[in-house]
Amino acid sequence: AMVAHYEENPRLMAAFYTRSAADPQAWQEAVQDHVRLVDTIVRLLCQGEWNATQGDLTRALTLAVHMVFSFLGDVSLHRRSVPDMLPFEAEELVPELNQMILGYVQARTGGVS
Repeated sequence: AMVAHYEENPRLMAAFYTRSAADPQAWQEAVQDHVRLVDTIVRLLCQGEWNATQGDLTRALTLAVHMVFSFLGDVSLHRRSVPDMLPFEAEELVPELNQMILGYVQARTGGVS
């Protein structure tokens, strides 16, 4: 869902960043909204098949979700002007990002699957 959102709305994302950056209050609100979204995603992931008692799962998932958002934001802002910046189509990014995140979380939490 995150990949699709960023791929479908690259100019909207750029406009959002530009508008928010120009207004300190809007930027602060945007950052707070982003943190709340990340927290919600992490809570949902912890309620699923993840075992929240192993390692520091919440911390690992929080960083992992932030990494995905950051990566997707960067790609959505730059991919249209530099089409060959990334050798993956949007649908190919999903398994790659899943593998990256699962590997990271497993390494940080002692083998959560």
